[in-house]
Amino acid sequence: MAHYAGEAPDSAAPGLRRGRARSAILWSLVGVALVVAAVRIILRSHALEPAHEALRAAPWWIFAAMVGLPLLNLLLTSATFQVLTNRYGRVGFVEMSALIAGSWLFSFVGMFGRIAYHRAIHRVPVRASVLVLVQALGCSFAGVLVLLGLALLIRRAGLGDAATASVIAVPPTALLAAAGVMRARDPSAHAWRWPAALALRYLDMAAWAARYLLLFTVLSRGVSVAEAAGFAAAAQVAMLVPIQIGLREWVIGLLGAGLGVAPEPSLADSLGPGLLVDLINRAAELVVAIPLGVAAAVWLGVRWKAARPRLTH
Repeated sequence: MAHYAGEAPDSAAPGLRRGRARSAILWSLVGVALVVAAVRIILRSHALEPAHEALRAAPWWIFAAMVGLPLLNLLLTSATFQVLTNRYGRVGFVEMSALIAGSWLFSFVGMFGRIAYHRAIHRVPVRASVLVLVQALGCSFAGVLVLLGLALLIRRAGLGDAATASVIAVPPTALLAAAGVMRARDPSAHAWRWPAALALRYLDMAAWAARYLLLFTVLSRGVSVAEAAGFAAAAQVAMLVPIQIGLREWVIGLLGAGLGVAPEPSLADSLGPGLLVDLINRAAELVVAIPLGVAAAVWLGVRWKAARPRLTH
């Protein structure tokens, strides 16, 4: 198979894979240590028993939302990467969703696997896949900044829930409308992909904010829309680090302590609510990520095997 300029030859791939696997194991061990430390803090705080009672009393739709919102994040992320990647190669939405689900479950190892899959199956150069990743990250930051800015304005204006929902819905509606008009005017151009990707990433950030708004409201004193947007922004930054589990929980715990989510001044009681919220958030993600990620890996493996005879010619 031909190599693209700037890519490592196949002979170097085993060494690279081993290095990535060792790094993934190391970061996973660090993440497990952070999770253990978070659990110890929660057990020392007074957050666990009230949260348990709150969850027992919560209506069924709370649990449906806890699982449904991570699934919505997965679908919005898949749509974003499909919009940006299809400039370089044709990838169906179901196939992209499977690739994102695999990357979600297997973190950075899965991300490299997704890039390799695009290169082999769709003839998308590694440079293009990396560029798409950078573009998606840029759209994420833009989306969370707009969401955070609107949330702060809403808080200052003292708008009600209906007005808040209307204001938050303006950016993605306008961006998707612009993308539709641009695509209709010139279907062969790619400019429409930018507003479409920005709208999708904004909606993804809004779903993240909704997850924190929901959980803090159920388990603690609750947070404002602006604070929920702040938690969403902090979570996105934490997930850029190779430590894919544990670090985000501590970032949310520290931010929650800084915002005064906990009612008591002790360190454990200050950190406990935020740590617990994100551990439950993580558990809800795993309920979605594990079955979907495993099913996606199996399905993509079958497709890969079926494509091998074609790839060798």
